Amino acid sequence: MPDVVKSIERMTDIMGKISLAGSEQSIRVAQVGEAATQMDLTTEQTAAYSGPKTPPNPAQRSQSFRFKKATDSGPSLASTFSGKC
Repeated sequence: MPDVVKSIERMTDIMGKISLAGSEQSIRVAQVGEAATQMDLTTEQTAAYSGPKTPPNPAQRSQSFRFKKATDSGPSLASTFSGKC
């Protein structure tokens, strides 16, 4: 009879541990869900920040064009250093 009692106590202990582990797992799954939600929100914010921008004003376009024209007309930086001007 003492063996039966010991077996029942062990079984009860094991069942308690399984129950505790299930509760802990449930908490961890909820935390993973919260982290995924936070990552999704951060991704949406990043996309919103890097979304379409307003087009440059005419003065910026003119400046950009003059800069491009000035840099396209001369020797490249690579050819300057390689001695092939």
